[in-house]
Amino acid sequence: MSKQKGTTTITVNTPTKPELKPNYKISDEEFFDVLKANAGILARTARAIEKKYGISFSRQAVEDRAKRSPDKLNEIRAAAIDDAEEILISLMHTGSEKIRADIVKFYLKTQGKGRGYTERIEQYSTGEFMVKTVYVEHISTGIPLADSEKDVIK
Repeated sequence: MSKQKGTTTITVNTPTKPELKPNYKISDEEFFDVLKANAGILARTARAIEKKYGISFSRQAVEDRAKRSPDKLNEIRAAAIDDAEEILISLMHTGSEKIRADIVKFYLKTQGKGRGYTERIEQYSTGEFMVKTVYVEHISTGIPLADSEKDVIK
């Protein structure tokens, strides 16, 4: 875009989106290749399709199309989990001692449950039930929120 300012011409280069091809349809093979390259992440796949093929594709459109082939979608997502596990395992053997300890602890909590490595929260009650009541009389407008404790407990 050019603008005239006095006798000087200023040229501004603005980034443009790829030219959209409204009638272009990608094949299932092309679609699932892009989905796989993006680890089954729907919004990321939609952006990649628009960038690679120049067609508008929403996240919802990706989800709808992927769900028509649930076996392929599950396979892609399982492969992404496999990749993440490979990285996790390799980090267990490298890096700082603190990182290794955190990763081993995480791995055992998630994968070692069958061997007794679990984390749980235990809550105990003494049988007494205590209620702390907080009275709010006014907000900044000065309008009372409740006239009595009964109004708060309802």
